Amino acid sequence: MFKDHFSRHADAYAGHRPDYPAALFDYLATGAGAREVAWDVATGNGQAALALARHFAQVWATDASAEQIRAATPHQRVAYGVAPAETSGLESASVDLITVAQALHWLDLPRFYAEVLRVLRPGGVIAVWCYHLMSVSPEVDRVLRISTPTRSAPTGRPNAGWSRTVTVRLNSRSRKFRTRPLSRSNDSGASSRF
Repeated sequence: MFKDHFSRHADAYAGHRPDYPAALFDYLATGAGAREVAWDVATGNGQAALALARHFAQVWATDASAEQIRAATPHQRVAYGVAPAETSGLESASVDLITVAQALHWLDLPRFYAEVLRVLRPGGVIAVWCYHLMSVSPEVDRVLRISTPTRSAPTGRPNAGWSRTVTVRLNSRSRKFRTRPLSRSNDSGASSRF
C-alpha cells in the first residue's frame, strides 16, 4: 500500500531536490543497448526522467503521487503518469532501461521485481542509485547505520545501495537478474566511475 509522504510538499521537493550527474545517464544509455524506451520509476517530479530524455526516444516517468507528477517539468519525450511501481501499466517486454533514483526503499520489492521482469525487454537494464549516506560523527553515524533500512537486491544479497549505483541486466534465457556495481563511493563520497 502506497504511503504518500510527498504530495503535500511536491512544489518544494521539485525546487530543492538535487539533479544527478550527466555522466551517469551517458553511461546508462551506452549500457542499455537499444535507446527506444526508458521507464523512470518513482520519478517524483522527474529529475532523472528529464536527463533520460536526452538519450531515449520515449521516457515513461511514473510516480504513485499525483501531486509529484503535477509538479514535474514537461518535456516532449517524457510521458508522465500516476502509477505505483509495482503495477506500471506498461506493455510487457517494452522497456530498454528502468531507473530508480533514490526511491527503491519505498517500493514493495518482490512485487516491483516481478513488474521489472514483466516490462523489461530481454537484454534490458535496470539501474538503481541512492545518495551517499552522510557521515557526521561516530556517535551520530552509529545511529544512522542502525536506523537506515537494509533491503535485499534481486540476488538476495543485502543492498548497501546508499553509497552504490547498481545496474542489473536481465538474462534473456533465464529471466534472472545479473548484478554489478556501476560505481562505489570512497570514504570521502567521491565516485570511482563518474
